[in-house]
Amino acid sequence: MTITRLPYYFHRRFYLVLIIGLLYFLSPAVYGQLPLSVGNDSIPTNDSITSVILDEPADHVRLFKKDGIQYQELVGNVRMRHDSTFFRCDSAILDENNQVEAYGHVVIQELDSTYIFADTLLYNGNTRLAHLKGDVVLENGLQKLFSDQLDYQLDTRVARYNKKSYMTDGGTQLSSEKLVFYVPEHQAIFYDSVIVVNDTFNLKADSMGFNTRDYRVDFLSPTVLYNDTSRLYAEQGYYLMKEDEALFHQNAQFESGKTMGSGDSIFYYGQAKEYEIRGKAYISKEDKKARAHRIVYDEEKGQLNLYGNARVTGDDIQAQGEELIYSTVTNSVNAVGRSKIQRPEFNLTSDLLKYSDEEKYGRAKGNVIWEDSSGLKRIFTDSLEYTDKDQYARAIGIEQRPLFQWIGDSGDTMYMISDTLITSQSVDEKLVDSTETVVRDTFQNFKAYYDVAILRDGVRGRADSIAFNEKDSLITLFGNPVMWMDTTQLYGDTIFITMEGGEIDKVLIKGNAFVITSPDSIYFNQITGRTIIADFLDGELVYTEVVGNAESIYFILDEELAYIGMNKIICSRIEMTFEESNVVGISFLENTNGELFEMKSVSDENSFLKGYSDKNILRPLSIEMERKMDVNPLSAIVLDPSDN
Repeated sequence: MTITRLPYYFHRRFYLVLIIGLLYFLSPAVYGQLPLSVGNDSIPTNDSITSVILDEPADHVRLFKKDGIQYQELVGNVRMRHDSTFFRCDSAILDENNQVEAYGHVVIQELDSTYIFADTLLYNGNTRLAHLKGDVVLENGLQKLFSDQLDYQLDTRVARYNKKSYMTDGGTQLSSEKLVFYVPEHQAIFYDSVIVVNDTFNLKADSMGFNTRDYRVDFLSPTVLYNDTSRLYAEQGYYLMKEDEALFHQNAQFESGKTMGSGDSIFYYGQAKEYEIRGKAYISKEDKKARAHRIVYDEEKGQLNLYGNARVTGDDIQAQGEELIYSTVTNSVNAVGRSKIQRPEFNLTSDLLKYSDEEKYGRAKGNVIWEDSSGLKRIFTDSLEYTDKDQYARAIGIEQRPLFQWIGDSGDTMYMISDTLITSQSVDEKLVDSTETVVRDTFQNFKAYYDVAILRDGVRGRADSIAFNEKDSLITLFGNPVMWMDTTQLYGDTIFITMEGGEIDKVLIKGNAFVITSPDSIYFNQITGRTIIADFLDGELVYTEVVGNAESIYFILDEELAYIGMNKIICSRIEMTFEESNVVGISFLENTNGELFEMKSVSDENSFLKGYSDKNILRPLSIEMERKMDVNPLSAIVLDPSDN
């Protein structure tokens, strides 16, 4: 066999490569046992500082020294490690000062599955600061952070950028000019021109915090949160993305469709479609406005719950109280605590008020005051029911009987007390020929029943029931009605009272009509007939006329006001005039037939007309007595003396 000898220079090259290879594979630095450099000068004086080491051999390695510093150039499948952090790249240069330059498909991997991708990495192993450039992507779970350049502190695991960049998390994208991302705490702070885009909301702010684990957004500056239908503004607060809940405070405001609100703080509950406003709370929707210390707004139902000094202004309604529930849909109010409801037709004040939107029915309890639009007519009661139809209201006594108060033009007041008081409205429509327009006049009507008492200066009245028609200014008394004007007593089957400016103008008594007067309650002047008409001037009785089957018993007085006789007259018509409720003139007209009795001939048998009854026991004495629930004057019956 022929052996060919290789040239001498070839053997030298072969041994040189072999020696370099052995040095590489035998180098402790390559296996991660010692720092890259050798000698005492390369060993860090701080025990906390460790060195970057190769995790696996690269495809190509070159050792060189420049300016007195030892370098390694690694090319192809470069794998490095620094403590628990792994680096991958296409190529890298490491020096003895623990500095790394990595190029091409750079990847930083941490044990919690945090990855950073970039084109270029400059890493200081002593300070553990990584500076990444070119298509940088940081992945932490579902979060991805994109930037042209990024600083990442490996020991504290804090990422920063100072150039327009953005983060994505599922369907959410967050962008800003600056960022600090505390990876272990899952907390990212965005600064300068912050924008968040989500399927359900968008956000703009100067600065903002974002917790990537809890999906919590913290407002650190003036912030606007908005979507297609709503907008919220605040300078501080937070938003929980998963729960769709938020707290806005410091100049907090919101808009949702035609609804606007503001307050010291606004809590937003997206799933329930509810807003809670605290501190100087205010909401407006079209012409409806509400204020309170705290407001809870159910957007879906259109309902406002107001707490503390609550006020509402709606369509033809105003309300104020400690706690109100207001429906912007039905324009209705419920109230807890002392409150006042104002409508164009009436005002209602009570301790408790409940209203059913569905039934259009409400009930007020506790010191209830109903007042008509003029402010001259009022009802005071324990309990009052009302409905929207005809503005119907019904007062029922619980501890006291209801009281109706009517202030006249002159300032005199008439009071009406009964077991039940009812008020309702009627509408009179008229066509104006000249303009062919319809004019609507609204009138308030009243009813009272069961033991009705009337009290007014100089006037008292009682009946089983009473009705008042505002259009005709007519009060009708039914069921044994009686009226007293000082010493004058009037009664009959039915009494009609015509009012003028809140004053009694005319009284008509129909059926078994009776008028009784007495200067001393010893002898009684009496007039009876089918109908009695009484005229009043400034609230004083001035004239009466008796028509049909008129009968009269009249006692004659001398100049010293001593009784000298009694006239008993039957005729068709009688006229009487009064001054200060005393008879000053009397005329007997048409078919007069009379009889004169001397005083010694006067007796109980001949001094009373048929149908006479002394009803003074029924005369109302005071408002306080009449409002008591256990008093029933109608139970007292006074018989005609002629029946004895």
